[in-house]
Amino acid sequence: MAETPTDAKKDLSQIMSGSSEIVEQAHPRARSKSKYDGPNEEFLQMLMNLGISRNAAEKGLFMTDNSSVDAAASWVLDNQHYLI
Repeated sequence: MAETPTDAKKDLSQIMSGSSEIVEQAHPRARSKSKYDGPNEEFLQMLMNLGISRNAAEKGLFMTDNSSVDAAASWVLDNQHYLI
């Protein structure tokens, strides 16, 4: 069933008025809300002991939600070109 111009105007008016359901459909989340409250200091130190810079270690921990040293180290190694 094709959308009529009236339906398109209605959707646009709902978006403009702030209808969260329509806005959520228009802009889906790429990733769930993070529980990140800063780097896990123990994990950070372990990553730095592996020779990873503090900045890269912090970014790896952020991108993996502090899930583990292995996950953060893997993220850093897989994304080295973004850390320059």
